[in-house]
Amino acid sequence: MQLETSQLSKTAKAFKLFEILGNRDLLTAQHSLNVACITKVLVAHYIKTELGKEKAFIAGLLHDIGKVKMPDYVFSNYVIDDQEEKNIIMEHPAYSKAIIERLDFDQDIINAVFQHHERFDGSGYPSGLKEFQISPAARLLGIVDSFSAIQEDRPYRKGSNVKKTVDILLQEKELFDIQMLSTFFKHINHVINLSSLEVDKYKNSSFLEGTELSKIQFIK
Repeated sequence: MQLETSQLSKTAKAFKLFEILGNRDLLTAQHSLNVACITKVLVAHYIKTELGKEKAFIAGLLHDIGKVKMPDYVFSNYVIDDQEEKNIIMEHPAYSKAIIERLDFDQDIINAVFQHHERFDGSGYPSGLKEFQISPAARLLGIVDSFSAIQEDRPYRKGSNVKKTVDILLQEKELFDIQMLSTFFKHINHVINLSSLEVDKYKNSSFLEGTELSKIQFIK
C-alpha cells in the first residue's frame, strides 16, 4: 500500500486510508463512516473513554481497514459458512493494527482498533480479553460496530430497524459493557440524529467531495 502521509494530519491520513477501503468495497466504507460518527457523538456527549471525540472518530473510521489486505469474501456481500474462511476474517484486527502502526497513529487508537472484536465475557477475538482488560474505547467501538452491522442491509438479508437492533443487542448483553450499552440506548434517538448530521458533514467535506464515497448514506 503506497501512501505518502508524513505531512498529513491524522484525520487526513485516516481519510486517505478510508478512500482505499471505499475503492475496495463501498458497503464496508459506509459501515465504517457510520460507526465513526456514532462513536464520535457518544464520546462527545455521553460516554467518556481514553479517546477524545476526534480520535474516537478516527478509530471508528479505520476499525476495518485491515480488510483491504484480505480476500474478497471478507466483505459485506458474501455469506461466510466455511470455518477456514471465518478464521481468516478473524485476522482482520491484526491487519488493521499493522497498517495504522506503520502510519504512526497514536497507540490508544491502535488499541481500540485491534480490540474492537473482544467481548466483555471473554468470547471475542483476537486475544480473548474480557471485562476491563479491554480498553474503554474498544468496548464502546464493539457496541457501535455491532449496532451498525445489524442495522445495515446485506445482499443476503434485510437490516433491522432501531427497535429490533436494540432488542437483539440486549439479548446478547453479556457480550458488552452493560453501562455503556445502557447509556447508548437511553440516548439513542439523540445519538442517531446527531450522527446523521455528522455523516452529512463529512460527505460534503473536502475529504470526500467528488468521490463515490460522497454518496454514502447514514443507516437509521
